[in-house]
Amino acid sequence: MHIPLKTRLALWWHGFRDRGAEDKSLRISSRGGGVSSILFILPAAPETMRIVNHFFKSLFPADRPHLQVRFVCRQDALKYFEQPIQAPITTYTESDLNWWRLPRKEFIDRIFIDPVDAVVDLCPKFHPVSARVVQVSNAPLRIGFLSDRSDRYFNVVLVHRSGDLLEKAYVNMRRLLGL
Repeated sequence: MHIPLKTRLALWWHGFRDRGAEDKSLRISSRGGGVSSILFILPAAPETMRIVNHFFKSLFPADRPHLQVRFVCRQDALKYFEQPIQAPITTYTESDLNWWRLPRKEFIDRIFIDPVDAVVDLCPKFHPVSARVVQVSNAPLRIGFLSDRSDRYFNVVLVHRSGDLLEKAYVNMRRLLGL
């Protein structure tokens, strides 16, 4: 994905400016209870959405009725869902992005009305809008895929090689989240 120079500069500036922010420590164990609220950032690519649809079928476990799940995606990506999403979804359009092609403050405020325990970026490739949402989330658990910029945004990075199935990475995400 080609990222314009102005967007790369804006991401660098936000990363530089926010570098001193408190980073919460995190411990993952098999005895933990998992997370209670998750924000999923959905990809806009149709080929990835097919796999995400299968991921959703096993996302809402019956043994975790108090799990709060929310979603963020581009408005035009909604047409790729096989079934309606049964959770709050915040969509964005070009008008929600600023000149730098990053989310406006008003859009960020809409997403984070309530804090979340985990932010999961389901986009297998780096996306500036997703990166900025993750960056401002202040969630203790931030999961995403490996890229040349992933260490700046995620504290748990999943490796997806081009020959591997994306489904394996999504299974690992479910395990990390305790689902």
